[in-house]
Amino acid sequence: MKFPGRVLFLCMDPQKITKQLENKPMSLAEALPLRDDISTDEITPISSLIHFDDQLAQYAHTGFETMGENPIHVGALASGDFSVIVAGKRYGKGSSREHSPLSERRAGVTLIIAESFERLYQQNADNLGLFTSTDFSLLDRIFAGEDIPIDDLLKGRDKQTSDILRAGGLIEYGRTLDINVNAVGNLASLSHVPMTYVEKIILQHMLQFHDQQEKIFPGMPVLVKPAWRYFHDIYTAMCGQLLHDAFGSNLSLHQPETIISFEDHYSYAHRPEVNFTEDRLLGIGRMSSGHRRFVQENRLKDYGYLEQEEGSEGISHAVMTETHILPGQLAVGTDSHTPHCGALGAFAYGVGSTEISNALVTGFTRLKIPEVIRVDLQGYLPCGVMAKDIVLHILADPFIQDGGGIGKVFEFSGPVAETLGTDERATLTNMTA
Repeated sequence: MKFPGRVLFLCMDPQKITKQLENKPMSLAEALPLRDDISTDEITPISSLIHFDDQLAQYAHTGFETMGENPIHVGALASGDFSVIVAGKRYGKGSSREHSPLSERRAGVTLIIAESFERLYQQNADNLGLFTSTDFSLLDRIFAGEDIPIDDLLKGRDKQTSDILRAGGLIEYGRTLDINVNAVGNLASLSHVPMTYVEKIILQHMLQFHDQQEKIFPGMPVLVKPAWRYFHDIYTAMCGQLLHDAFGSNLSLHQPETIISFEDHYSYAHRPEVNFTEDRLLGIGRMSSGHRRFVQENRLKDYGYLEQEEGSEGISHAVMTETHILPGQLAVGTDSHTPHCGALGAFAYGVGSTEISNALVTGFTRLKIPEVIRVDLQGYLPCGVMAKDIVLHILADPFIQDGGGIGKVFEFSGPVAETLGTDERATLTNMTA
């Protein structure tokens, strides 16, 4: 794989970045020190999230800040012929918004090299076919114009992720798989193996295919068929664009009766305080139009805005819990609050635009078997103590504050958990998301 474009080092010194944008080449030694902790808020600021098509490329890294300056202006990355970005530690921290790697991809970037990556950013990049690496020795080979074997870019990645990147992203990967999406659960060879509750749910939704392993374990990549897939209006237009790019007019959704859509995030977009610094209504209007068009074209069940008054028919994760999801089911949604639905004894988790786009078409999504933290609530709940108090106590634990709960599933058990009503259980599952 060749990288014919230029290399952009995201330096601590803003003047060094300005020089690179002025087409002055720089080596790694000259670029040091590199910026750490570059967040998705910097890669795609909130004001850019109204874009979902090629226009998003113009806003890549426009929120980047160092030493009090913002050296990367609108269109600078897209017009700079950059194919590689280099940065320091914890690249892509913060929000899980998929706009960030998508803006880089559409600006022409094909490889990000950093000392380390935030997990969700890297997963979103994988889904889009954007390569990431922590191997800085690649730089000398790139500068030399070497055709780098893809295997060298995939060192340390699991087979499923490697296959996704080789295919060009998750949607293309989904199109290449020859599996029966209806062959789920009941793997007899695993029925005798001790499992956590969430592993039992995953097993009942896990796809069977030719190289299926005889056991499951934390970290194992699997494909699952969710009982429900849902999305909301911030992501719909982007999903529609991704699917149009991949399938054109031949788009067909898998079991649309199990897909629910929500228009619930812009109920108050018309208020003056929302548009105090800039008028966002035009961009929000484009997103809403994209949402409604996609829903109508695919005849999906939709919860929309109320007529003649503020508000919507319901908030996605709350409506899914109240109306659709059942105990023991697995569900995915484009909402960070999706685990809220776990109050029913279901397993529900959030996914990004590409992940849900693939799931809409194929019926399956990918998952790594999660580690489980079991919270056994013994004794009784004193008068005046609520579920929120329990969660706040858990969140104050040093193990959790040090990141011990990141990427893990919380299972609540014990006599206290048994006495909690559904609303209180939803507080537990929402706040540990």
